[in-house]
Amino acid sequence: MVSKRQADLFGDLPPPAQSRDLRISRQHSAPLNKAQSAFNRLLGEIERLERKLGEWHEFEVTHQKRVATDLVPLIRQIGDERCRLILLCAAILDGEHDGHKVKNTERRRLAELLLDLCHVYFDDVDEAASEVIAVYDRFAERSWSDEQHEQMATLRDEAYELFGMELPEDADDMASFEAAFKAMAEEHEETLEDSTNRPGKQDSKTGAAASDIKQALREIFRKLASALHPDRGNDEDRPRRHELMQRANEAYERSDLVELLKLQLDADQIDEGHLAAVSQTTLQDYNRVLRQQSSCLKAELEEIDSRFRMVMIDAPRTLSPEVVVADFDVALRQAEQARDQLRSDFDKLQVPSKRRVLLREYEQEKRDFEQVELDDLEVLLFGDDGLLDEMTPFFEPPSKTRKRATKTRRRKKPGRK
Repeated sequence: MVSKRQADLFGDLPPPAQSRDLRISRQHSAPLNKAQSAFNRLLGEIERLERKLGEWHEFEVTHQKRVATDLVPLIRQIGDERCRLILLCAAILDGEHDGHKVKNTERRRLAELLLDLCHVYFDDVDEAASEVIAVYDRFAERSWSDEQHEQMATLRDEAYELFGMELPEDADDMASFEAAFKAMAEEHEETLEDSTNRPGKQDSKTGAAASDIKQALREIFRKLASALHPDRGNDEDRPRRHELMQRANEAYERSDLVELLKLQLDADQIDEGHLAAVSQTTLQDYNRVLRQQSSCLKAELEEIDSRFRMVMIDAPRTLSPEVVVADFDVALRQAEQARDQLRSDFDKLQVPSKRRVLLREYEQEKRDFEQVELDDLEVLLFGDDGLLDEMTPFFEPPSKTRKRATKTRRRKKPGRK
């Protein structure tokens, strides 16, 4: 006696031979119609996206381990070395290091170096050391606390002007500011989403398509829930039914049509022949679900891509785990060089003759850097196709011949005076 197969999604069609592939194959040499071809194409696209997403998720786990074991200790060492260098500068300025009297020019350069080191230190650490704050307050024109309050006030003003958000006054440090801004941004996004989903906001065509997608997923889930409920089988089959039911719940929650159809295959509810025989309307509903699922996967991949680009030194147009690894290795080498440079500067500052050379070189490098920034700004404003060059027609009569101001940035070659 042949056991009766469970009722499937597609009516009382006779089940063909079982297949574990969801792709629709040609029946009796007849070509696939447009909806069937789209179904197979979308299915292949989703499989590729899921495979790529799985590779990125697996890579993220190993990459975060490398960040925690290799980069984080280096960053902590850089902060410690910079703190040590700041305290040494303060000791020299106070005459407490070697008793050597510091001349006015050297004192000015050393104080500038100290303040610049403090600014970098404050930007890089989550919580500044109290002794560094005390040193900064002694040598800076304004205290670190006053600068923090002014910075927070500026950020509150910008948040209101740009986003219309009134951040609380008690957000007096960067961490609390970021937390408050994130909370208000999430609240604003929820309000915007509620207003978008309010009845009457969507046109009838979009609303009908969304309803068809929900109905298609709901219909499959109901049949799976009925077939896979743990109480429907014997005790030996209960663990497998529980596992499949859990997968069905998770797939339905994330609108994963592919996983739901695969579960129907596992539950012997459908096979490839059933998919080939479904109506055009049903298959079109499935294709809408697949397109939505594909868009969600692409969005998730774009989010991962953006997340890595934010911390990379040089991100190319197309990212891959191998590219991220190569860039991370460069970041590690640069961090090691920065730590070693701070240690070398610490040693040089302790010797008066080497200290004077170091301070002169630092002052010159600072001037060169500021000049490059000025040159870049000048090219941006006055160069060919610069901002002011583009705006000139709006301020000059059409008949007036204007002379373009151009300036080519020139960089000094190393070792050239």
